[in-house]
Amino acid sequence: MEMQIDLNIFKKTFAVKTEDNRHTISGNNAGTLFKLFPFDSHPGSAAVIRHLHNVVGEFFRRIQKERIPKVQFEEVLPAIKEKIHFEPKEAEAIFDALVKSKFFDQDQHFKPTNISTYKFIACNTKEKKIAAYLYDTLCAGADMQYLVEQAVINGKYDVLTDLVITHMASMAQMMENDKPYKPIVKTIQQVFYEDFSFLLQDENFASEYMIDFLEHYYFFYTSQACMFLSQFFLADRQNEINPLYYSIDWEKTVQTRPCYTDGWLKLKKYLPKLFSHAVTLEILNQNENEDKLDYLDIRDILRNHPEKDNDYARQIMEAAKFYRACIHDCPALKEIALRETETKTEQAIRYLFDSVFTQFVNTGRHRANDSYTEKFELFCKNRFLKNRKTSGYMLNLTDRDLLFLTKLCSKGRRMPLHDLFKEMKRRGIYLDYQSILIVKDYFERLNFIEKKSDSGDAQYVKAIL
Repeated sequence: MEMQIDLNIFKKTFAVKTEDNRHTISGNNAGTLFKLFPFDSHPGSAAVIRHLHNVVGEFFRRIQKERIPKVQFEEVLPAIKEKIHFEPKEAEAIFDALVKSKFFDQDQHFKPTNISTYKFIACNTKEKKIAAYLYDTLCAGADMQYLVEQAVINGKYDVLTDLVITHMASMAQMMENDKPYKPIVKTIQQVFYEDFSFLLQDENFASEYMIDFLEHYYFFYTSQACMFLSQFFLADRQNEINPLYYSIDWEKTVQTRPCYTDGWLKLKKYLPKLFSHAVTLEILNQNENEDKLDYLDIRDILRNHPEKDNDYARQIMEAAKFYRACIHDCPALKEIALRETETKTEQAIRYLFDSVFTQFVNTGRHRANDSYTEKFELFCKNRFLKNRKTSGYMLNLTDRDLLFLTKLCSKGRRMPLHDLFKEMKRRGIYLDYQSILIVKDYFERLNFIEKKSDSGDAQYVKAIL
Protein backbone atom coordinates (compact mmCIF):
# COMPACT_ATOMS: atom_id res chain seq x y z
CA MET A 1 0.00 0.00 0.00
CA GLU A 2 1.13 3.52 -0.71
CA MET A 3 -0.29 6.94 0.10
CA GLN A 4 -0.45 9.27 -2.85
CA ILE A 5 -2.47 12.41 -3.59
CA ASP A 6 -2.95 13.35 -7.23
CA LEU A 7 -4.18 16.95 -7.39
CA ASN A 8 -5.52 16.43 -10.92
CA ILE A 9 -7.81 13.69 -9.63
CA PHE A 10 -8.64 15.93 -6.67
CA LYS A 11 -9.78 18.70 -9.05
CA LYS A 12 -12.06 16.28 -10.87
CA THR A 13 -13.55 14.71 -7.74
CA PHE A 14 -14.28 18.04 -6.09
CA ALA A 15 -15.36 19.71 -9.35
CA VAL A 16 -12.80 22.49 -8.98
CA LYS A 17 -13.45 25.46 -11.25
CA THR A 18 -10.62 27.82 -12.16
CA GLU A 19 -11.13 31.37 -13.41
CA ASP A 20 -8.42 34.07 -13.46
CA ASN A 21 -6.14 31.78 -11.39
CA ARG A 22 -8.84 31.61 -8.73
CA HIS A 23 -9.91 28.08 -7.72
CA THR A 24 -13.36 27.23 -6.40
CA ILE A 25 -14.73 23.90 -5.20
CA SER A 26 -18.16 23.23 -6.72
CA GLY A 27 -18.95 20.17 -4.60
CA ASN A 28 -17.60 18.19 -1.64
CA ASN A 29 -18.01 14.76 -3.22
CA ALA A 30 -16.98 12.65 -0.26
CA GLY A 31 -17.53 8.98 -1.02
CA THR A 32 -16.28 9.09 -4.61
CA LEU A 33 -13.01 7.23 -4.05
CA PHE A 34 -13.21 6.58 -0.29
CA LYS A 35 -16.59 5.36 0.97
CA LEU A 36 -16.88 5.90 4.72
CA PHE A 37 -20.57 6.33 5.66
CA PRO A 38 -23.80 5.85 3.65
CA PHE A 39 -25.00 9.42 4.21
CA ASP A 40 -25.34 12.35 1.83
CA SER A 41 -24.85 16.04 2.43
CA HIS A 42 -27.87 17.36 0.53
CA PRO A 43 -29.94 19.58 2.84
CA GLY A 44 -33.60 18.64 3.00
CA SER A 45 -32.98 15.20 1.53
CA ALA A 46 -36.37 13.55 1.25
CA ALA A 47 -35.83 10.04 2.54
CA VAL A 48 -34.25 9.82 5.98
CA ILE A 49 -34.01 6.14 6.90
CA ARG A 50 -35.56 5.81 10.36
CA HIS A 51 -35.70 1.99 10.40
CA LEU A 52 -34.13 -0.86 8.43
CA HIS A 53 -37.23 -2.88 7.54
CA ASN A 54 -36.44 -2.92 3.82
CA VAL A 55 -32.65 -2.88 4.18
CA VAL A 56 -32.84 -6.58 5.07
CA GLY A 57 -33.60 -7.52 1.46
CA GLU A 58 -30.60 -5.79 -0.09
CA PHE A 59 -28.35 -7.00 2.75
CA PHE A 60 -29.19 -10.62 1.92
CA ARG A 61 -28.82 -9.95 -1.81
CA ARG A 62 -25.32 -8.66 -1.08
CA ILE A 63 -24.50 -11.79 0.87
CA GLN A 64 -25.93 -14.06 -1.82
CA LYS A 65 -24.39 -11.95 -4.60
CA GLU A 66 -27.67 -11.69 -6.48
CA ARG A 67 -29.52 -8.87 -8.15
CA ILE A 68 -33.29 -9.42 -8.28
CA PRO A 69 -35.97 -7.28 -9.97
CA LYS A 70 -38.77 -5.93 -7.80
CA VAL A 71 -41.18 -8.74 -6.99
CA GLN A 72 -44.77 -7.87 -7.96
CA PHE A 73 -47.94 -9.81 -7.27
CA GLU A 74 -49.24 -9.43 -10.85
CA GLU A 75 -46.10 -11.13 -12.18
CA VAL A 76 -45.65 -13.83 -9.56
CA LEU A 77 -49.23 -15.12 -9.58
CA PRO A 78 -49.58 -16.06 -13.29
CA ALA A 79 -46.15 -17.71 -13.31
CA ILE A 80 -46.84 -20.10 -10.44
CA LYS A 81 -50.41 -20.80 -11.61
CA GLU A 82 -49.04 -22.25 -14.85
CA LYS A 83 -47.97 -25.30 -12.85
CA ILE A 84 -51.31 -25.78 -11.10
CA HIS A 85 -54.63 -27.30 -12.25
CA PHE A 86 -57.65 -25.97 -10.35
CA GLU A 87 -60.59 -28.22 -9.67
CA PRO A 88 -63.21 -26.93 -9.13
CA LYS A 89 -62.62 -23.68 -11.03
CA GLU A 90 -63.72 -21.63 -8.00
CA ALA A 91 -60.58 -22.78 -6.21
CA GLU A 92 -58.50 -20.47 -8.40
CA ALA A 93 -59.92 -17.34 -6.76
CA ILE A 94 -59.22 -18.80 -3.31
CA PHE A 95 -55.66 -19.58 -4.39
CA ASP A 96 -55.14 -16.01 -5.66
CA ALA A 97 -56.30 -14.59 -2.34
CA LEU A 98 -54.05 -17.00 -0.42
CA VAL A 99 -50.93 -16.04 -2.36
CA LYS A 100 -51.73 -12.36 -1.98
CA SER A 101 -52.29 -12.53 1.78
CA LYS A 102 -49.33 -14.84 2.48
CA PHE A 103 -46.65 -13.04 0.45
CA PHE A 104 -47.81 -9.43 -0.02
CA ASP A 105 -48.93 -6.70 2.36
CA GLN A 106 -51.78 -4.25 1.81
CA ASP A 107 -49.47 -1.96 -0.20
CA GLN A 108 -48.52 -4.85 -2.50
CA HIS A 109 -45.00 -5.04 -1.06
CA PHE A 110 -43.49 -8.50 -0.78
CA LYS A 111 -43.23 -9.79 2.78
CA PRO A 112 -40.80 -12.57 3.69
CA THR A 113 -41.94 -15.87 5.17
CA ASN A 114 -38.52 -17.38 5.93
CA ILE A 115 -34.79 -16.83 5.48
CA SER A 116 -34.83 -17.89 1.83
CA THR A 117 -37.27 -15.08 0.96
CA TYR A 118 -35.48 -12.15 2.65
CA LYS A 119 -33.60 -11.39 -0.57
CA PHE A 120 -36.85 -10.61 -2.38
CA ILE A 121 -37.72 -7.57 -0.19
CA ALA A 122 -37.56 -4.41 -2.29
CA CYS A 123 -35.88 -1.20 -1.13
CA ASN A 124 -35.01 2.26 -2.41
CA THR A 125 -31.62 3.68 -3.34
CA LYS A 126 -30.83 5.08 0.10
CA GLU A 127 -31.70 1.76 1.75
CA LYS A 128 -29.43 -0.02 -0.72
CA LYS A 129 -26.55 2.23 0.36
CA ILE A 130 -27.07 1.31 4.01
CA ALA A 131 -27.24 -2.40 3.13
CA ALA A 132 -23.97 -2.14 1.19
CA TYR A 133 -22.43 -0.25 4.12
CA LEU A 134 -23.46 -2.96 6.59
CA TYR A 135 -22.22 -5.73 4.35
CA ASP A 136 -18.86 -4.12 3.55
CA THR A 137 -18.02 -3.02 7.09
CA LEU A 138 -19.33 -6.01 9.06
CA CYS A 139 -18.98 -9.00 6.74
CA ALA A 140 -15.55 -8.29 5.21
CA GLY A 141 -13.51 -11.45 4.85
CA ALA A 142 -16.17 -13.78 6.29
CA ASP A 143 -18.08 -16.40 4.32
CA MET A 144 -21.57 -15.14 5.11
CA GLN A 145 -22.89 -16.70 1.92
CA TYR A 146 -22.21 -20.18 3.27
CA LEU A 147 -24.09 -19.37 6.50
CA VAL A 148 -27.14 -18.22 4.55
CA GLU A 149 -27.01 -21.17 2.15
CA GLN A 150 -26.96 -23.61 5.08
CA ALA A 151 -29.88 -21.79 6.72
CA VAL A 152 -31.84 -22.01 3.47
CA ILE A 153 -31.10 -25.73 3.13
CA ASN A 154 -32.23 -26.37 6.71
CA GLY A 155 -35.36 -24.25 6.37
CA LYS A 156 -38.89 -25.61 6.37
CA TYR A 157 -41.04 -24.87 3.34
CA ASP A 158 -44.60 -25.63 2.35
CA VAL A 159 -45.51 -26.37 -1.27
CA LEU A 160 -46.82 -22.87 -1.93
CA THR A 161 -43.70 -21.18 -0.58
CA ASP A 162 -41.53 -23.51 -2.65
CA LEU A 163 -43.45 -22.57 -5.80
CA VAL A 164 -43.04 -18.86 -5.15
CA ILE A 165 -39.34 -19.16 -4.28
CA THR A 166 -38.63 -21.25 -7.38
CA HIS A 167 -40.24 -18.67 -9.65
CA MET A 168 -38.61 -15.64 -8.04
CA ALA A 169 -35.19 -17.30 -7.90
CA SER A 170 -35.35 -17.74 -11.69
CA MET A 171 -35.24 -13.93 -12.03
CA ALA A 172 -31.98 -13.58 -10.11
CA GLN A 173 -28.81 -12.29 -11.80
CA MET A 174 -25.26 -12.03 -10.56
CA MET A 175 -24.67 -8.80 -8.62
CA GLU A 176 -21.93 -6.61 -10.04
CA ASN A 177 -19.17 -5.53 -7.70
CA ASP A 178 -19.07 -1.85 -6.80
CA LYS A 179 -16.65 0.25 -4.78
CA PRO A 180 -16.87 -1.03 -1.19
CA TYR A 181 -17.16 0.95 2.03
CA LYS A 182 -13.97 0.96 4.07
CA PRO A 183 -14.17 -0.98 7.35
CA ILE A 184 -12.80 1.30 10.07
CA VAL A 185 -13.57 -0.55 13.32
CA LYS A 186 -12.68 -4.19 12.70
CA THR A 187 -13.11 -5.59 16.22
CA ILE A 188 -16.88 -5.69 15.67
CA GLN A 189 -16.71 -8.08 12.72
CA GLN A 190 -16.01 -11.23 14.77
CA VAL A 191 -18.91 -10.74 17.18
CA PHE A 192 -21.19 -9.86 14.27
CA TYR A 193 -20.27 -13.16 12.60
CA GLU A 194 -20.97 -15.09 15.81
CA ASP A 195 -24.36 -13.43 16.26
CA PHE A 196 -25.43 -13.68 12.62
CA SER A 197 -24.52 -17.37 12.55
CA PHE A 198 -26.58 -17.99 15.69
CA LEU A 199 -29.52 -15.94 14.40
CA LEU A 200 -29.76 -18.02 11.23
CA GLN A 201 -29.96 -21.28 13.18
CA ASP A 202 -33.51 -20.59 14.33
CA GLU A 203 -35.95 -19.34 11.71
CA ASN A 204 -38.46 -18.10 14.27
CA PHE A 205 -35.79 -16.12 16.11
CA ALA A 206 -34.47 -14.71 12.83
CA SER A 207 -37.94 -13.79 11.64
CA GLU A 208 -38.73 -11.93 14.86
CA TYR A 209 -35.42 -10.14 15.37
CA MET A 210 -33.59 -9.78 12.03
CA ILE A 211 -34.50 -6.09 11.74
CA ASP A 212 -33.53 -5.45 15.40
CA PHE A 213 -30.26 -7.24 14.70
CA LEU A 214 -29.29 -5.08 11.73
CA GLU A 215 -30.45 -1.89 13.44
CA HIS A 216 -28.35 -2.70 16.49
CA TYR A 217 -25.20 -3.31 14.45
CA TYR A 218 -25.85 -0.28 12.26
CA PHE A 219 -25.82 1.89 15.36
CA PHE A 220 -23.05 -0.10 17.07
CA TYR A 221 -20.59 0.11 14.18
CA THR A 222 -21.37 3.70 13.18
CA SER A 223 -21.19 5.06 16.72
CA GLN A 224 -17.86 3.32 17.31
CA ALA A 225 -16.50 4.59 13.99
CA CYS A 226 -17.46 8.16 14.97
CA MET A 227 -15.35 7.98 18.13
CA PHE A 228 -12.58 5.92 16.51
CA LEU A 229 -11.92 8.43 13.72
CA SER A 230 -11.45 11.34 16.10
CA GLN A 231 -8.45 9.57 17.64
CA PHE A 232 -6.56 9.74 14.33
CA PHE A 233 -3.18 7.94 14.76
CA LEU A 234 -3.89 7.16 18.44
CA ALA A 235 -6.74 4.74 17.72
CA ASP A 236 -6.24 1.00 18.14
CA ARG A 237 -8.09 -1.48 15.91
CA GLN A 238 -7.54 -4.25 18.46
CA ASN A 239 -8.65 -2.20 21.45
CA GLU A 240 -11.80 -2.77 23.46
CA ILE A 241 -15.01 -1.08 22.45
CA ASN A 242 -15.32 2.61 23.37
CA PRO A 243 -17.99 2.55 26.15
CA LEU A 244 -21.42 4.06 25.58
CA TYR A 245 -23.81 3.72 28.51
CA TYR A 246 -27.52 3.00 28.15
CA SER A 247 -30.48 3.47 30.48
CA ILE A 248 -33.38 1.05 30.90
CA ASP A 249 -36.64 2.31 29.45
CA TRP A 250 -38.63 2.40 32.71
CA GLU A 251 -35.93 3.44 35.20
CA LYS A 252 -35.45 6.91 36.63
CA THR A 253 -32.21 8.69 35.72
CA VAL A 254 -30.17 11.66 36.91
CA GLN A 255 -27.48 13.70 35.19
CA THR A 256 -24.66 12.41 37.42
CA ARG A 257 -24.91 8.85 36.11
CA PRO A 258 -22.83 7.39 33.23
CA CYS A 259 -26.00 6.78 31.20
CA TYR A 260 -26.18 10.58 30.91
CA THR A 261 -22.54 11.70 30.90
CA ASP A 262 -21.12 8.76 28.89
CA GLY A 263 -24.06 7.88 26.65
CA TRP A 264 -25.70 9.87 23.89
CA LEU A 265 -24.23 13.11 25.27
CA LYS A 266 -20.76 11.66 24.75
CA LEU A 267 -21.46 10.36 21.25
CA LYS A 268 -23.19 13.54 20.11
CA LYS A 269 -19.93 15.49 20.52
CA TYR A 270 -18.39 13.47 17.69
CA LEU A 271 -21.27 13.60 15.20
CA PRO A 272 -20.65 17.11 13.80
CA LYS A 273 -17.21 15.94 12.62
CA LEU A 274 -18.43 12.98 10.54
CA PHE A 275 -18.58 14.83 7.25
CA SER A 276 -15.19 16.43 7.82
CA HIS A 277 -13.65 12.99 8.34
CA ALA A 278 -15.34 11.77 5.16
CA VAL A 279 -13.95 14.72 3.18
CA THR A 280 -10.47 14.46 4.73
CA LEU A 281 -10.19 10.75 3.94
CA GLU A 282 -11.50 11.41 0.44
CA ILE A 283 -8.70 13.94 -0.12
CA LEU A 284 -6.08 11.54 1.27
CA ASN A 285 -7.18 8.93 -1.29
CA GLN A 286 -7.18 10.98 -4.48
CA ASN A 287 -5.33 8.42 -6.55
CA GLU A 288 -5.94 5.43 -8.82
CA ASN A 289 -4.80 2.87 -6.24
CA GLU A 290 -7.23 0.04 -5.57
CA ASP A 291 -6.37 -0.08 -1.86
CA LYS A 292 -7.77 2.90 0.03
CA LEU A 293 -6.16 4.06 3.26
CA ASP A 294 -7.62 5.34 6.50
CA TYR A 295 -5.65 7.10 9.23
CA LEU A 296 -4.34 3.91 10.81
CA ASP A 297 -3.29 2.42 7.47
CA ILE A 298 -1.11 5.48 6.91
CA ARG A 299 0.22 5.29 10.46
CA ASP A 300 1.15 1.62 10.02
CA ILE A 301 2.97 2.34 6.76
CA LEU A 302 5.02 4.98 8.56
CA ARG A 303 5.88 2.60 11.39
CA ASN A 304 7.39 0.21 8.86
CA HIS A 305 8.83 2.95 6.64
CA PRO A 306 9.57 6.06 8.73
CA GLU A 307 11.57 7.47 5.82
CA LYS A 308 8.24 8.19 4.06
CA ASP A 309 7.15 10.68 6.71
CA ASN A 310 8.50 13.80 5.00
CA ASP A 311 7.10 12.84 1.59
CA TYR A 312 3.63 12.01 2.94
CA ALA A 313 3.51 15.20 5.01
CA ARG A 314 4.54 17.26 1.97
CA GLN A 315 1.79 15.76 -0.22
CA ILE A 316 -0.86 16.32 2.42
CA MET A 317 0.20 19.89 3.11
CA GLU A 318 0.12 20.64 -0.63
CA ALA A 319 -3.43 19.23 -0.81
CA ALA A 320 -4.42 21.20 2.28
CA LYS A 321 -2.96 24.38 0.80
CA PHE A 322 -4.86 23.84 -2.46
CA TYR A 323 -8.09 23.04 -0.62
CA ARG A 324 -7.78 26.16 1.52
CA ALA A 325 -7.07 28.25 -1.58
CA CYS A 326 -10.44 27.15 -2.95
CA ILE A 327 -12.25 28.55 0.12
CA HIS A 328 -12.78 32.32 -0.17
CA ASP A 329 -15.37 33.03 2.51
CA CYS A 330 -13.79 31.70 5.71
CA PRO A 331 -11.38 34.08 7.52
CA ALA A 332 -11.25 31.59 10.40
CA LEU A 333 -8.95 29.39 8.30
CA LYS A 334 -6.12 31.81 9.04
CA GLU A 335 -6.39 30.99 12.75
CA ILE A 336 -5.60 27.28 12.36
CA ALA A 337 -2.25 26.27 13.76
CA LEU A 338 -0.24 23.06 13.42
CA ARG A 339 -0.70 20.59 16.29
CA GLU A 340 2.08 18.83 18.15
CA THR A 341 2.13 15.21 16.96
CA GLU A 342 4.56 12.32 16.83
CA THR A 343 4.97 12.43 13.03
CA LYS A 344 4.84 15.19 10.44
CA THR A 345 2.29 13.16 8.50
CA GLU A 346 -0.22 13.08 11.34
CA GLN A 347 0.39 16.78 11.90
CA ALA A 348 -0.44 17.43 8.25
CA ILE A 349 -3.55 15.23 8.39
CA ARG A 350 -4.85 17.04 11.45
CA TYR A 351 -4.15 20.39 9.77
CA LEU A 352 -6.11 19.26 6.71
CA PHE A 353 -8.96 18.00 8.89
CA ASP A 354 -9.04 21.22 10.93
CA SER A 355 -9.23 23.20 7.69
CA VAL A 356 -12.13 21.12 6.38
CA PHE A 357 -14.03 21.27 9.66
CA THR A 358 -13.43 25.00 10.16
CA GLN A 359 -14.80 25.97 6.75
CA PHE A 360 -17.93 23.84 7.31
CA VAL A 361 -18.63 25.38 10.70
CA ASN A 362 -17.99 28.99 9.72
CA THR A 363 -19.69 29.27 6.32
CA GLY A 364 -23.06 28.62 4.74
CA ARG A 365 -21.81 25.14 3.94
CA HIS A 366 -22.66 24.17 7.52
CA ARG A 367 -26.04 23.11 6.08
CA ALA A 368 -24.36 20.31 4.14
CA ASN A 369 -22.40 19.30 7.22
CA ASP A 370 -25.53 19.31 9.39
CA SER A 371 -27.51 17.34 6.83
CA TYR A 372 -24.84 14.63 6.66
CA THR A 373 -24.99 14.14 10.43
CA GLU A 374 -28.76 14.43 10.59
CA LYS A 375 -29.20 11.22 8.56
CA PHE A 376 -27.75 9.18 11.40
CA GLU A 377 -29.07 11.28 14.26
CA LEU A 378 -32.72 10.97 13.16
CA PHE A 379 -32.33 7.20 12.90
CA CYS A 380 -30.95 7.15 16.46
CA LYS A 381 -33.83 9.25 17.81
CA ASN A 382 -36.35 6.94 16.19
CA ARG A 383 -34.75 3.71 17.37
CA PHE A 384 -32.31 4.04 20.27
CA LEU A 385 -33.02 7.28 22.13
CA LYS A 386 -35.54 8.35 24.73
CA ASN A 387 -36.29 11.94 25.70
CA ARG A 388 -35.70 12.16 29.46
CA LYS A 389 -37.13 15.69 29.68
CA THR A 390 -34.61 17.83 31.59
CA SER A 391 -31.80 15.38 30.78
CA GLY A 392 -32.64 15.39 27.10
CA TYR A 393 -32.10 12.34 24.91
CA MET A 394 -30.38 9.27 26.36
CA LEU A 395 -29.52 5.88 24.89
CA ASN A 396 -32.36 3.55 25.79
CA LEU A 397 -33.09 -0.19 26.07
CA THR A 398 -36.69 -1.40 25.98
CA ASP A 399 -37.85 -4.71 27.40
CA ARG A 400 -37.82 -6.08 23.86
CA ASP A 401 -34.21 -4.95 23.45
CA LEU A 402 -33.22 -6.67 26.70
CA LEU A 403 -34.82 -9.97 25.72
CA PHE A 404 -33.28 -9.85 22.25
CA LEU A 405 -29.80 -9.03 23.54
CA THR A 406 -30.03 -11.68 26.26
CA LYS A 407 -30.94 -14.36 23.71
CA LEU A 408 -28.18 -13.18 21.40
CA CYS A 409 -25.51 -13.02 24.11
CA SER A 410 -26.40 -16.32 25.79
CA LYS A 411 -26.83 -18.19 22.48
CA GLY A 412 -29.77 -20.02 24.01
CA ARG A 413 -27.70 -21.43 26.88
CA ARG A 414 -27.74 -20.86 30.62
CA MET A 415 -25.18 -18.18 31.43
CA PRO A 416 -23.75 -16.62 34.61
CA LEU A 417 -25.36 -13.22 35.03
CA HIS A 418 -22.03 -11.37 35.21
CA ASP A 419 -20.99 -13.03 31.93
CA LEU A 420 -24.17 -11.75 30.31
CA PHE A 421 -23.19 -8.16 31.05
CA LYS A 422 -19.67 -8.84 29.74
CA GLU A 423 -21.16 -10.14 26.49
CA MET A 424 -23.38 -7.07 26.23
CA LYS A 425 -20.25 -4.91 26.42
CA ARG A 426 -18.81 -6.84 23.47
CA ARG A 427 -21.87 -5.62 21.58
CA GLY A 428 -21.47 -2.02 22.68
CA ILE A 429 -24.03 -2.09 25.52
CA TYR A 430 -22.68 -0.68 28.80
CA LEU A 431 -24.84 -0.46 31.93
CA ASP A 432 -23.95 1.24 35.19
CA TYR A 433 -24.60 -0.35 38.59
CA GLN A 434 -28.13 1.07 38.97
CA SER A 435 -29.18 -0.15 35.52
CA ILE A 436 -27.76 -3.61 36.23
CA LEU A 437 -29.91 -3.81 39.35
CA ILE A 438 -32.95 -2.84 37.28
CA VAL A 439 -32.19 -5.61 34.79
CA LYS A 440 -31.71 -8.16 37.57
CA ASP A 441 -35.04 -7.21 39.11
CA TYR A 442 -36.73 -7.46 35.71
CA PHE A 443 -35.28 -10.93 35.07
CA GLU A 444 -36.31 -12.10 38.53
CA ARG A 445 -39.89 -11.01 37.92
CA LEU A 446 -39.84 -13.01 34.67
CA ASN A 447 -38.34 -15.98 36.54
CA PHE A 448 -35.26 -15.90 34.32
CA ILE A 449 -32.77 -15.96 37.24
CA GLU A 450 -31.47 -19.21 38.67
CA LYS A 451 -29.54 -19.02 41.96
CA LYS A 452 -26.95 -21.64 42.82
CA SER A 453 -26.39 -20.64 46.44
CA ASP A 454 -28.44 -19.34 49.35
CA SER A 455 -26.42 -16.13 49.38
CA GLY A 456 -27.41 -15.45 45.78
CA ASP A 457 -23.79 -14.86 44.75
CA ALA A 458 -23.89 -17.42 41.91
CA GLN A 459 -26.68 -16.25 39.63
CA TYR A 460 -27.45 -17.57 36.18
CA VAL A 461 -29.72 -16.41 33.40
CA LYS A 462 -31.84 -19.32 32.24
CA ALA A 463 -31.90 -20.38 28.62
CA ILE A 464 -34.80 -18.30 27.33
CA LEU A 465 -34.63 -18.94 23.59
